[in-house]
Amino acid sequence: MRQTFCRIFLSGAVFAAVFMTSCGNQEKSETAPDSGADSAVVGTSSAYLTRPWEDPKFAGWQRTEFENVVVYYPPTHQHQADMAQTAKNYRNAITKISGTAQLPVPTDTIRVFYFTGPGQGFELTQRPFPYGDSIAVYYWPNYSHGVSLMQRLFYSYFGGWSTQQIMHHGLIALFDFSGENHHETTLEFLRDTFFIPLSRLASDTAMDSDYERYQSGEAGSLVAYILASRGSTGVEAMYRSTLPFDQAVQQVMGITLDSLQKEWISFIEANVGPIDTTKAKSGS
Repeated sequence: MRQTFCRIFLSGAVFAAVFMTSCGNQEKSETAPDSGADSAVVGTSSAYLTRPWEDPKFAGWQRTEFENVVVYYPPTHQHQADMAQTAKNYRNAITKISGTAQLPVPTDTIRVFYFTGPGQGFELTQRPFPYGDSIAVYYWPNYSHGVSLMQRLFYSYFGGWSTQQIMHHGLIALFDFSGENHHETTLEFLRDTFFIPLSRLASDTAMDSDYERYQSGEAGSLVAYILASRGSTGVEAMYRSTLPFDQAVQQVMGITLDSLQKEWISFIEANVGPIDTTKAKSGS
């Protein structure tokens, strides 16, 4: 497989600087309540769960808009002066992710609640890490922007989250803005015999992109290969599939799990460097 086979998928480094860049359209800041025109989540009874910007705990929060991105933040936020730029950077990130993933840029409203830090984030959400859901992104500093953003974007791209953990956590790892090269990491796993064969990775209950980049990082490398070789159509079909992973591979790609693993390793070897495959564990 030629080295020119989409080197853009080799590393998250192309995304690491997105939140330091800007776009160039209008933004507006205000304290007035949001119109909340987008639809509520089906099956949710509390208005505050479907329209959290109306929750009294966010009373007095300001907001800034850039295109379809709305950022809410407390008036005492240490980065208050930078929030207009933050809204631009989120939009820039969404555009870059969509372009790389070959998916339409979302046009629905992307809301971001930007907390001052982990203390306020946990106090108001009762969650240990930033996260995203069908309503908004809930972010606080000192964590990767990409994880919570991708959790929200799954609803824009696919209408919800997948039961295919390799695809779900792999996409999060691929676009987590950490700058880590998951192909290089997977190559090191192969050389050191830490590589997890796909037959095990597909059912690895320890995979969690909130906590680790061992299983999910390897999944990110695989998803990058599927995106490079099968395009967004293949990625979306795999993400939406409710079949067991090996059966989804057979249905979507027409190959066995072992064949996919061999293709993937060959791709890494062509793009990163030679692999001593005698050290890699078999896919059985």
